[in-house]
Amino acid sequence: GVNRMTNDSNMESTRRDSIRPMDAYFDFDGVFNAFPDPKILRRGGQNHLEWLRNDDPRRELYDPDKNAFLLNVNSVIKIKEGSYRIHWSNELTGHMRLLAGENGLSFHWLTTWQPYTELLDDLLGFSRDTNDEYEGPSISTVTEQWYDPDTRRGIWTGKPDTISKRIHKAYEEGESLGLIWVDDEECDCTGLKAIQNALDQHEDNGSVKVLLVRPDEKIGLSRRQFDEILKFVEHSEDYDRLSYDVEPSINDPYDEMNRAHLGF
Repeated sequence: GVNRMTNDSNMESTRRDSIRPMDAYFDFDGVFNAFPDPKILRRGGQNHLEWLRNDDPRRELYDPDKNAFLLNVNSVIKIKEGSYRIHWSNELTGHMRLLAGENGLSFHWLTTWQPYTELLDDLLGFSRDTNDEYEGPSISTVTEQWYDPDTRRGIWTGKPDTISKRIHKAYEEGESLGLIWVDDEECDCTGLKAIQNALDQHEDNGSVKVLLVRPDEKIGLSRRQFDEILKFVEHSEDYDRLSYDVEPSINDPYDEMNRAHLGF
């Protein structure tokens, strides 16, 4: 679960926090694009889980009301490397548009889809005003150039290096910053240690707060995790310098999913 510290904040600290810049870095595969159990898909999806035994952990994991966003949209993206089927929730992307639009959160893509993020923005409705049931304004996204798609240079360390550099920049320039990193693979113990190491190089003056979030790639970002991100955006002063949230099902003994990289 998340490590969150609550304290009694006065009006001054709350007001300061309300204008704290927020930079959020998102992977695509395993965060927005989920990889559900094929048997769940074959038997009707998340709205038809009655065939599962009552003690099957997938009942709770995929529950579209209590835990997972409903993966109600799927499409095929064709790029030079091949064709990829994408499963996502337009409720989640709608919430994300509002979060970035109304709360001033700066949305950064930190994904192996780096060369194709314009396609992702169009697919998810980020690059245009939408008028579906989760209507909202378009948002501008930033694509982090963290690896070389041709040589693959940087593929192993580029993500934590990008986050660490942003932390160093904030301290060097005296910024107040809230930073969120969401990744189903790299927000693991190794990623956590890398970010802790970056923070440890600076005196903790309360100016920088970091939240790492690791979703379960089978459902992508969960409802609980999205709520945690929202709380962090609104009340980062209540959080420790570094907080970590991992979806509990990742440690599920029933989970036989191959943890190797999925997607593009």
